[in-house]
Amino acid sequence: MSKKFNEEDFKKSLEGKSVEELKKIEAEVIKECEKIDDEVANTEFDMPVENYSDVAKAIKYFLDKQTVQWQYTLGMVAMYDFWDENRPEKIPYAQLDSVLRTIGNLQFTGYNEWAMVVVINKYFEPLREEYTKVTQRIYDAATKHNVVMNMLSLDEKID
Repeated sequence: MSKKFNEEDFKKSLEGKSVEELKKIEAEVIKECEKIDDEVANTEFDMPVENYSDVAKAIKYFLDKQTVQWQYTLGMVAMYDFWDENRPEKIPYAQLDSVLRTIGNLQFTGYNEWAMVVVINKYFEPLREEYTKVTQRIYDAATKHNVVMNMLSLDEKID
C-alpha cells in the first residue's frame, strides 16, 4: 500500500527549493495528475445487484427535481438516462462521482425522500472504500499541484 499523502510534509519538502527545482517538481506533479486522470477515466466499479430498481428510481427522482443552467442540461440528461431499467454491469467513476456529488448537494424534505437517500447510501456502500481511494488520489495530486504553484507564486512575489 502506498504511503498516505501528507500536505504539510510535502510543503516542508519544498522549502528552500529554487524556482528551477520547483518547476521540475511541478512538471513531475503534472505528469502524475495526467496519469491519475487517465487511470480514473478507465476506472469502473461493479454495479451492485440488490435494490437496483429502487435506487435507480430514487436517483432519477432527485435528478428530475433539479433546476440547472442550459450548459448543464446535456450532462444531466446523460446522468438521468444512465439509470434506466436495465442495470449496467459496471458504473464508471465519473458517473458515480457525478451522481454522488449532485445528490450530495441537495436537501431532502420529508420521510419519503429521507428513506430514498438511505436506500441510495446502502446501495453504494460496497463501492465506498474503492471510490474513496480513487477520489483521494485525485485530491492528493491536485493538492500537490496547488502547493507547488503557491510556492512558485511566492517566489515570483519576492522577485
